[in-house]
Amino acid sequence: MAQSIAQGSRPRIRARRNRLGLVHSRKGKYVSDEALERRHKQNRRNRAILEHCIAVNELGQEYTLQQLADLSVSNPKIRRPN
Repeated sequence: MAQSIAQGSRPRIRARRNRLGLVHSRKGKYVSDEALERRHKQNRRNRAILEHCIAVNELGQEYTLQQLADLSVSNPKIRRPN
């Protein structure tokens, strides 16, 4: 409930920050410090969940989902341009 209320106010907060000149292309590519911090927290939560989920393949090998995600092409560190 509280999260949905907070999400409902984010567009108004974002618009206000834009009008005040706190967010613009020269300031930080259109992301506020608060939004960036929320994204970092989300990434940490996701990583913790993936580290606790285990996948077992047909050979009986066990890997955490985080290990598999780290090897995936969706990992920006290993993504190659087409």
